[in-house]
Amino acid sequence: TVNVSGTGYAIATLQANLESSAVAITGGSITGITDLAVADGGTGLSTVAKGSVLIANSADTLSALDGGGSTDKMLLYTASSDTISWSNTIDGGTYS
Repeated sequence: TVNVSGTGYAIATLQANLESSAVAITGGSITGITDLAVADGGTGLSTVAKGSVLIANSADTLSALDGGGSTDKMLLYTASSDTISWSNTIDGGTYS
């Protein structure tokens, strides 16, 4: 509902009437829901480990590729499977 009369609110304040009382949006925080889906602008993830990189190895699905560990690694894109992974080896290819 848009209140254009200015009664009790600033003119043109936008008010959302939520059907579920379990969800609350207050001061930029959203509570009462689980992970926010990618389709709704979220990541679909509830946690991401330190050193992780967000990737999409499947359509409409984000994953956290965990970069933790004791071995230095580089990101490897594999064209044949259209995926990204960590690697600590070079398979005979060249880098330029």
